[in-house]
Amino acid sequence: DRTPLRPVVLRRDDDDDDEDEALPGAKRSKVSGAKLARAAGRVAAVAFSPTGRSFVAVVPAAILVYSVVDDATFAPFDVDETVTPRATVRAVDDGEPSKALAMALQLGDDQLIDAVVKNVPLSDLAVVVKGVPPTRAPNLLRLLATRLDTSPHLEFYLSWILLLLRTFPNLRDDPAALRTAQRTLLAHQKALAAILDDNDFALAYLADKPTTATTT
Repeated sequence: DRTPLRPVVLRRDDDDDDEDEALPGAKRSKVSGAKLARAAGRVAAVAFSPTGRSFVAVVPAAILVYSVVDDATFAPFDVDETVTPRATVRAVDDGEPSKALAMALQLGDDQLIDAVVKNVPLSDLAVVVKGVPPTRAPNLLRLLATRLDTSPHLEFYLSWILLLLRTFPNLRDDPAALRTAQRTLLAHQKALAAILDDNDFALAYLADKPTTATTT
């Protein structure tokens, strides 16, 4: 997702001495000691994404796209030998959803996190959300927003997102996850509005249709 711009060392046209090069990270030539100048890249245009998590730069030779990568959520420094997928499943079976969710978030496995989330009773939801580590809350919000877009359990995931935003107000500064959730809600709203309109038309037709009495 990132294409680095490598600085170019400006050299004299008549300088054919390959030894007069700078060492990596040096600001002066290793032979002459002259200060090295570095070329500045010319950028024709820059545009940012609506989420603010990526931008594109147009240079004469290419189009460069820079973005924040959220795939690498595994943090081994937070994990010890007791934090395993098997231990996470065991915590769910033992009725410890807070512990199970904390371990799943540490492992960074989206499927495991989603499995734990689905096994949390709504009556325990407030307690479980309060036990989410603050550093893991953004990743959980993005996962819930993604599941909201693909799952039929709309109310369930909305309850999670609402409690997360109430418990961690700073999550409102994450536009990517919020835009995903907002887009999904608008899509569901349009679908429900179409169904309601069809029902209204059908009821209006049935109400206006004359009834005929039957005799036996």
